[in-house]
Amino acid sequence: NWGTCAPCHIVRPLRSKHCGYCGRCVEGADHHCPVVNTCVGRANLRVFLAFIVTLFAAQVTYLRLVADFCRAVVQQPGLNGYAALWRTSATHPGVVLQAYIQGISTMANGFLILRAVVCVLANLTTNELLRAPHFGYLVDDKGVFFNPFDRGLLQNLLEFWTHGRESPDWSAVFHQRMHVSA
Repeated sequence: NWGTCAPCHIVRPLRSKHCGYCGRCVEGADHHCPVVNTCVGRANLRVFLAFIVTLFAAQVTYLRLVADFCRAVVQQPGLNGYAALWRTSATHPGVVLQAYIQGISTMANGFLILRAVVCVLANLTTNELLRAPHFGYLVDDKGVFFNPFDRGLLQNLLEFWTHGRESPDWSAVFHQRMHVSA
């Protein structure tokens, strides 16, 4: 994705991508999120990660409250959550349906968090993780995946949480790492 962006008429920096939904180039493009209807990239990735972690905590809390509600409805405190949920479905089917939908949504959000953490620890964007073979800078001269931006787990984590909105010169990092590995 190096080169000039035809729609924007700008030189697109390494690790950037033009978003067809937003109609602009995004520095350090991770993905376009349809839930919040914006691109997630270098400028807002930390905020997005905080958002999905907070959302996950709210979802788990909600499911816990529904389980407590179901136990109270059936008035059997020792009953496990699933059995109480099943017995509550006769009197409160909307609550049960919403709990099932929320359970599926919570699992999906947990997967998003896991994927985001993997990307942070590897210093990759979601776009790079899912489409690595399409990016020449993520393949060594033998055609094998090679991440020139990976500085180790701790350094990647520190870089993610401590760097401001300014972007490192990824071209320089890329060329430096390629010369070191050669």
